[in-house]
Parts: sequence; C-alpha cells; structure tokens
Amino acid sequence: MKGSGQENRSGIVLVDKPQGVTSHDLVAAVRSRLGMRRVGHAGTLDPMATGLLIIGFGQATRLLKVVVGHDKTYLATIRLGQATTTDDAEGRMLPSGPDVRQAVKGLDRAAVERTITDSLTGDINQVPDSFSAIKVNGRRAYDLARQGKEVELAARPIHIARFEVLDYRTLVLPGKDMGGVDQQPETGEFDRSSSCEGALPAEAPGSPSGGLEVVDLDVVVTCSSGTYIRALARDLGDLLGTGGHLTSLRRTRVGRFDLEAPDLEDRLVTGQVSTRTYTDRQGQTVSRNRVDLDQSSEEILRGSISLVDAARLIMPTIEVDGEEAAMLANGRFLKVGVEGATAAIARDETGPYLAAVLVPHGGQLSKPDVVFRRDSQR
Repeated sequence: MKGSGQENRSGIVLVDKPQGVTSHDLVAAVRSRLGMRRVGHAGTLDPMATGLLIIGFGQATRLLKVVVGHDKTYLATIRLGQATTTDDAEGRMLPSGPDVRQAVKGLDRAAVERTITDSLTGDINQVPDSFSAIKVNGRRAYDLARQGKEVELAARPIHIARFEVLDYRTLVLPGKDMGGVDQQPETGEFDRSSSCEGALPAEAPGSPSGGLEVVDLDVVVTCSSGTYIRALARDLGDLLGTGGHLTSLRRTRVGRFDLEAPDLEDRLVTGQVSTRTYTDRQGQTVSRNRVDLDQSSEEILRGSISLVDAARLIMPTIEVDGEEAAMLANGRFLKVGVEGATAAIARDETGPYLAAVLVPHGGQLSKPDVVFRRDSQR
C-alpha cells in the first residue's frame, strides 16, 4: 500500500453489491484495488442483499456517518406462508401448521394491502430481528443468536414513507410434507428451492397437490434509517397469521444517491463473486466467497465523487471565505446558525474545497464537527 501515490486521494464510490458477499468484503476489495488504508462504508447490506453500497475513501470516510442517517428505498420479495429463524432466506425454515395454511388460502391482495396501510406505514415502532448487528451488552445480536442465546431487543421508532405491493403471486412449493417442514430438516439448511426455483403458480396444470402454498409479494419500501426490511416481512406475516420472511432484497437509493439516476452508470463499481477454498490454522478446509471488482483503480477513481460534490449531495451547504475557513481549521466557532450537519465550502485559486462539517452550537453559533485538509482534495 505504501508508495501507491493515492493515499492523499479522497472521495465517495458507489458500488452495486452482488449477492453472496458481505459489505466488509466490498470494503476490503476497494481497499485492495485502490491501495488505500482508509476505506469504509455507510450502511450494511446483508450477504443475501444486493444494490447500492456507499463506500468512502480517504477523508470521505468522515462523511459516512452523515450518509448513514439518510432515508433509503428497497425492492424486496416477501414470502407469506413460511417463517425462518432469521426472517430471511438465509435461515432455517420453521414448521407451519394447518392454521397457517388456512390463513394463506384466505389471503387476497386487498387484505394484504389494507394490513400494510393500517399497521406498517407511517410512524411505527419496530423490534429489530435477533440477527441484526445491534449491540446487546457489547455483543452483536447476531453473534448471540447464532450461539442459540435468547436475544431481546427493544422496539424503536421508524418511519415508513412508502410500502407498496408491486406484484402478488400465489405459488405451490414442491418437496414439502403436510406440515410444511423441509423433508430433510436435519441438515439445518434452508431449502433453497423455496426461493421460487421449482415453484409453480397455484392454478398451474400439474401443480403438486401435496406442496406448500405460499404467497410472494414484490414490494417497494421507502423508509427511515434504522429500518429492517426483514422485520417488516416478519411483522406482516405475523399480522396476517401466515408467518413471513424475505426472499430477496435490493437497495436502490440512499438519500440522493440513486441507482436509477441516468448519470450513474459510468460511476458505478461492480464485481463478480467467486469462492476461495483454503486450509485454516486448525487444519480445517474452509470455503468462503470473495468479490473481484470489474473496474481498475484508475476507473474507480475517475468515477468517484469528490469531497465537495459528495458534501453537496449529502447535506446542506454554506459558503465561507478564506478567513472563516482558517478559523474552522483551528476549531473556532462561526457566527452562523445551522439546523443540522452542514458543509462549509470555501474557495481558493484552485477551486472549491470542503473546509468542515458544521453542527449547531446554541442560538446563532456553529462549531466544526469535522475539519478537512485542503491538500487531499484533488
């Protein structure tokens, strides 16, 4: 990494995360490709999920805490009629009895949409799922859950601005017994065929009479930071008496960063997933996924968003002169009122640069929460 000539660069990279790797895997791939130490991400995506992951490098890592708080939009598929241990397709399927099967048969799109509108839209309280990254007495909830320990998380307020059903499908899943339990539960693995492969519409000729009937919903959700889409799937299933879990998830927007923006295609970083098999220190054979980026370091840097442009996309901005920028660099307050995190943009003979992120301090004062070096904004 030393001597790469890139350590003084800073910016934001927009990554379309592939399925099967962690957000940390993407950070490691970008760090390796750019030859930089200071790389981080804003807002974790589960291995199962795909879509927009915002990665910062250099001084831009100090903007990520602001990005994390932005609202987000997701496309997801929710399966009603099955619950899993993790509320998504990564977990083990839980058995479902006759009452669940009867509830699924009694569903219709209008009833589902009415439940969403009445109970899962607007300001609500949500209990995060036990496999979330929330810390409980210093431990990640998912670590405790994987050890079989009871995890109790407090409900937290969230806001669901949009929760819309785009498509409603009734399917019959093959290979299930009358109790809706995987025929081979001793493996401890989720039956991947239940994620649509091999499923038939309930009315299709030749649908297996002994299969498990489920309903798949394709939905779009726009929500506040801290919302767990897995928990929405779980709660919708609980409200309808069917159980539910997430079978697919794609994040399409974070704040003003949007995968559907027409000018994003040339900036977007993509990658391919491969499996690496190796022997660990205990002599065990281990296989794990890794991501290989499609872009070179030069292409990533060329498509990255500069500190100034990123700050303008992330938060309100104010213009400051050279004297005020020097004051901020020394940690001094400005006699200007701000309502929240605000970027102070200065200008010199080379152009605009980000001087600091300001936060309110009393009435008409603001203080520098983060100060940025001018020499790394190229």
